[in-house]
Formats: sequence, structure tokens, C-alpha cells
Amino acid sequence: MSGVSAEYDRVCEGCVNADTAAKAFVRTGYDDACEHGVNKMINSYMHQWYISTSMAAYFSNDCVALPGVAKFFKANAARAKTDALQFIDYQNMRGGKVVLASLTMPKSDYSHDKHGDALHAFELMLALNKLNFSKLRDLHKVARETEDPELQDFVNSKLHELALAIREQGTYVCELKRVGTGHGVFHFDRQVAC
Repeated sequence: MSGVSAEYDRVCEGCVNADTAAKAFVRTGYDDACEHGVNKMINSYMHQWYISTSMAAYFSNDCVALPGVAKFFKANAARAKTDALQFIDYQNMRGGKVVLASLTMPKSDYSHDKHGDALHAFELMLALNKLNFSKLRDLHKVARETEDPELQDFVNSKLHELALAIREQGTYVCELKRVGTGHGVFHFDRQVAC
């Protein structure tokens, strides 16, 4: 019995400490830099969710009335929220602590005199996805440097998903630049709705 107790004490050493926040029992080989990077991704995806939700609301408004574009941004918001929740689940699985940052209020009007509102919103979303792609690459680098193959695999799957999303949104930006403003945007909206 004393062997089991000694083993238990060895495993639990540092798990719960009155001087600091409770540490997880499951944490093993999970570097603080990886934990910090995962929290950055959680907050980045939550920010993207917030902005996408704002865009969906804008394009659903009766004064804008582009339901296909609104549907696209609503789906994009759901995807960003799902990604954030997957990173939260991953953080908890590895024994990290989820630290959420406050969200800044997004724009509520995406009108743009030169480009039109749809192109402006798609360019903004494309830029956000490229930023997240860059952050994911940075997280992958940290995981590689700290020799964390589990995190590398998780990030690789997210990089692939995001590369596909960037390709799709880049195509939409190209199409919107080609059609300009006005009637072409109406047809684009119908295409995106399908």
C-alpha cells in the first residue's frame, strides 16, 4: 500500500498548490508557450466569430438585403465558433488553462464608397483568415520547437481547413472585384446562397 501511496504522491506533486491556481492532473509535456499560443488562437477565433456575426446581421438588414452573403457570413461565424470551441476542448484535454480575452465591438456598418459593402466585407474576412493562418503557423513552430507532436498534428489539421477557406474567400473577392457594384452583386448574392 505504501508503494501505491508514494506513486500517487509523485504523480500529484505540484498538481494542487494553495499558493497558485490548481494545476491539472492530466498535464504532461505541455509547454507554457504552447498553452499561451492555444489561448491566442481561441481568442482570435472568438474575435472572428464576433465580426462574422456582425457581418451576417448587416447583410440581413432590410436596407442591405443580401441574404446569400448574410448566409455565408453566418456559416463563417459558426465555423469560427466551432474552431474556438475545438481549441478550448484541446486546451482542457492537455491540462491547460483557458484564458478568454474581452472582445472589442465590431463595426456595424460595412458600406464602402469605392468597393461596395460586399467586397469590403469579404476582403476584411479574407484578411482575418490570413492573419489566423499566420498565427496557426506560429503556433505550429512553437509546438515543433517544444517537441509537442500532438499539438503539431492538431494545428496541421486546422491549417489545412483554413487554407481551403482562404482559397474560397479569395475566389469570392476576385469575383466581386470583377462584377463591381450594383446588379453584379445581386447575382453574386444568389450564387453564394446556393
